[in-house]
Amino acid sequence: MNAATTGRHLALALTLALALAGCALEYEYEGDASAERYEPTWDGVALLLEHRCMNCHGHEPGAGGVSLPGDLVGDLMSGAHNLVVPGDAEGSPLWQVLAEGRMPTGNRALPMAEIEHLRVWIERGAVLP
Repeated sequence: MNAATTGRHLALALTLALALAGCALEYEYEGDASAERYEPTWDGVALLLEHRCMNCHGHEPGAGGVSLPGDLVGDLMSGAHNLVVPGDAEGSPLWQVLAEGRMPTGNRALPMAEIEHLRVWIERGAVLP
């Protein structure tokens, strides 16, 4: 087998491996039975935050001194902690702590499907009502 043939086989194998990995991730994402179905819109994100965060971050500050009472929109984007950077999930502290499994403290991490909804909403510009 010459070098050109070996290179083509390697490229084909790598392409196939990446395609299969993508299928596996999609299957896991859609098959996550523990995740509620939230839409990557403000309404879906607000519902997710209400269900998953307000028990600890309601009226009294929770982990990191963060509380989300009242004006959830203002608290997320322009509050003292600036938790969401529209268009930049990686730069958004809220997404970082969820993706790294640091929240909720003392409980199981959120299902990846829910974290993904939040990431998509942020990457799309964190559009508000």
